Amino acid sequence: MAVHHLSYVMPVIDHWDPTPSYRQLASILRTRITSGEYGPGTQLPSEKHLTDESGLARETVRRAIKLLRDEGLVVTLPGRGTFVPPDHHRRPTIPTQVARTAEPTPDPHPHPAPMPDPHPDHRPGAQPR
Repeated sequence: MAVHHLSYVMPVIDHWDPTPSYRQLASILRTRITSGEYGPGTQLPSEKHLTDESGLARETVRRAIKLLRDEGLVVTLPGRGTFVPPDHHRRPTIPTQVARTAEPTPDPHPHPAPMPDPHPDHRPGAQPR
């Protein structure tokens, strides 16, 4: 598999936006991945590059990458970088999983039928006879 490196121009993070900066960065990178701009096998810019270009702290950049990793959009290989995985290695994101399970699946552990009330004349608040 060939590794693709990209020249990268970072859009400006809007510090006045109430959305946390790491989520803004994750959104920018997510858009580039889902649009195909960053295709399978593409190495994302390094943490240092993202830090320098965005003006964000390194921990903020790491949180953005972790969010994408948790969504299954990227994989991080220690000492090598963060990559968009080949399609067959991607974990489906939540919306895809929901779409695939439109039909309800049978409960593997069905609950037993409710037990009949042993005191049918007893109702909360009722006076004893």
